[in-house]
Amino acid sequence: MDRAAPAPRSKLKVALSLLLLLAATALAYAQWQALPHFAEMFAMFGPDMPGFSVWVVGHPQRVGICLGSLLAYNMTWLALWLFLRQRWSSIGLSLATALTWLFLALVMIAFYLPLLTIAV
Repeated sequence: MDRAAPAPRSKLKVALSLLLLLAATALAYAQWQALPHFAEMFAMFGPDMPGFSVWVVGHPQRVGICLGSLLAYNMTWLALWLFLRQRWSSIGLSLATALTWLFLALVMIAFYLPLLTIAV
């Protein structure tokens, strides 16, 4: 059987994937470093805080582990996609990127949701 050669990688797609991973890493580090500052600020709010915000601020190590795991998951799929050039690795990379950015957005929402709900 004659197998078709895998399609070459688009340089733009490779650059965007690497840029998304680097931006997610920088944002994850910034969020993890900001957790203690938000904990001090949220201590003044008392019992009026949403449950997700309480969990994020109350468990900084778990948030750090989740962020690190998602970034490693994303990097693994990126390496698979770059070296194997299979369709399933492209789908896995898309899913890993989406999960990483979803968790980053949820942490950001947890930071600012108490500020918005208490202001109302």
